[in-house]
Amino acid sequence: MGSGRKKGLFWNDAFRKCVSAIVTIAMVTQNLTFGGQVVPGLAAESPQEVAVAEAARDGGGTGAEQGEGAGSEVTNEQPAEQQSVEQQPAEQQSVEQQPAEQPAPAITSLAVRNLTTESEVASATENNTLSVDLGYEGLEPGAEYEAVVELLDAATGDVLHNEPWTDEAGERHDDPIERRRNATAGEAAGTLTLELADLDLHWVAGRTVTLRVTLRQGDAQVAQRTFDAREDAHIYIPSVESALHAADGTQELAAAEGAVAVDSLTVRGLPEGLEAQVTGALATAEGEPVAAEVVTVAAGADGTASANLSYPALDARAHAGRQLASSLSLNVNGRNVAAYPAPEGRRREGEAERRAVAVAAAAEQAETADGGQGDGGQGEEPGGEDADDPD
Repeated sequence: MGSGRKKGLFWNDAFRKCVSAIVTIAMVTQNLTFGGQVVPGLAAESPQEVAVAEAARDGGGTGAEQGEGAGSEVTNEQPAEQQSVEQQPAEQQSVEQQPAEQPAPAITSLAVRNLTTESEVASATENNTLSVDLGYEGLEPGAEYEAVVELLDAATGDVLHNEPWTDEAGERHDDPIERRRNATAGEAAGTLTLELADLDLHWVAGRTVTLRVTLRQGDAQVAQRTFDAREDAHIYIPSVESALHAADGTQELAAAEGAVAVDSLTVRGLPEGLEAQVTGALATAEGEPVAAEVVTVAAGADGTASANLSYPALDARAHAGRQLASSLSLNVNGRNVAAYPAPEGRRREGEAERRAVAVAAAAEQAETADGGQGDGGQGEEPGGEDADDPD
């Protein structure tokens, strides 16, 4: 009886192992492909298939059911490498959708237009209105900022000042030339347009001027930039000066027909290569017109131009013994932008006195005076010694 029981157990164990082996073979042959076709019996075991086979050997469920379930799961599941590749575009898209880092507040560009003269040359004879286009980035959309625009000497970088003035208490003031304007940023980056009106620039005539712009919010400075003349952020403020003399270089003009006076004029503060017209008017000290002439000048690299404006063929006899002086008007595109002497109320402190020439006394008058003096002092009177001599 003990021997029969042992034999039964042996065959039961053998049968169970045989069934387990058959189930394993069936599962292994389900997933191998060759040229796109399933080739039974050649597939390698996957980790899932091994797990199913071990479960079948342990008696958990039927081999056919578990084999079919395992095969279904492996067929539908993608390899890890393939999943990583397919998920990569989504990850990149996530990175691309992240908002870009906001740049720090900065002033990026500046363009200046003179609405008074409609040119890059400002006027020293009247007030100017400038339009400033200020490029920026990094500002808060919808926030209000204060823009402080200062005028600087382009050659030295020094802040320019208005004409000094004295208040009622006797205190002298020397205020910088600046304008303050409030502006609202529409976007984080864009352009602010500022209008700077009623700029009296006669006090800084003869210079090339640039700008320094500061953006403030409350008491805090947000951004600042100083522009130089190479960045198209400059203003030309011209001046013209007279140096009148006779053709021989002296300050005395002969009282004769055909006399020549010359004004060696100097223009400063023009763009390089720009042509301008200078109109000269010669007149007496009392304002009586004598002559008028026009000369064209072109500025050099330093913005300076020199020329000799000649008043030829003057009949100076009519002005003998009087003073003659020259008035100059500088015109750009037909508009007066500077004058000598400067208009009343726009003359700079220390400006050179108007230079004049003196017309000599008429030669005829001088000769008559000399002859009269000679005859009266040394000439013989009628009825002299000879007349008294009876012989």
